[in-house]
Amino acid sequence: MGLSLRMDPLNLDGDLADESDASGVETEALIALCTEARVDPSMLGKGRINRGYWADSVLQDGEQLGSSLWLLEDAASASDAAARAEQYVREALAPILASGRIVAVEAGVSITGQHIQVAPRLTLPDGSDRELGALQVN
Repeated sequence: MGLSLRMDPLNLDGDLADESDASGVETEALIALCTEARVDPSMLGKGRINRGYWADSVLQDGEQLGSSLWLLEDAASASDAAARAEQYVREALAPILASGRIVAVEAGVSITGQHIQVAPRLTLPDGSDRELGALQVN
């Protein structure tokens, strides 16, 4: 049994739900995607401050939580941004993939004008898919 956070951001409503199946992986994936990961300083633009989850310092074996999607806030080109968004989604979800709780990831990157969205789809070991919904990146 696991817990899952169910949110309705339009109505500012949410609650914890009891999860008796693999759907708790959705919450794990959302936390990974929506938490900012620290990045190598060479990836930062001039004047940018490195962000990151404060508790990374207490994780074991150099583990890190979060994604680098925050680096796309000022992406210069759409084609570059799409490839980077795909990479950042895969990197953020790699620990869940390695654990076997999911067997495949589709990033679902879309760009409309200056706006980048990801809508990840997770494939569970039983072959079913879980869609996380669209997340606005910038």
